[in-house]
Amino acid sequence: CAREVYLGSRDLSTFSTQCLANILWAWAKLTPFTNKGGVGWGAHTRLLCQAVMTVSEPRLLEFQPQELSMLAWSLAKLQSRTQSNQKGRVKHQRSKSGAVREATCFLACLASVAHARLSEFSAQGVSNIAWALASSDVLGEEEVCHFLT
Repeated sequence: CAREVYLGSRDLSTFSTQCLANILWAWAKLTPFTNKGGVGWGAHTRLLCQAVMTVSEPRLLEFQPQELSMLAWSLAKLQSRTQSNQKGRVKHQRSKSGAVREATCFLACLASVAHARLSEFSAQGVSNIAWALASSDVLGEEEVCHFLT
């Protein structure tokens, strides 16, 4: 499916904003951790994320608050899969690839749109976006706090 989307056999520009958010959310929920050599973005994940970000960015103002929340959470989840270290705490491992940089820029744009509409978001939606921004290193701790106000 991801390869079909990226290669153009599926035109994502015709998908509703809800469909775009649902695609990434489902992919984030169903995509297993990468086990060989660490955690990171698989080729199909990278292709799908790039395709969804490309068609979503010019349409961010059309997304409902929950859809923005789902996009942010999904990208952050796919970008920084976690592994437990020996003490049982969660340790984030991030790739420095171009795909991660693109996702970071996309999340910054999404955060700007979301911040302007913060009063429309549920508590869960706000926390999903704040988590995504913090865990993806889009915003630092103080900036995330500013985002919430």
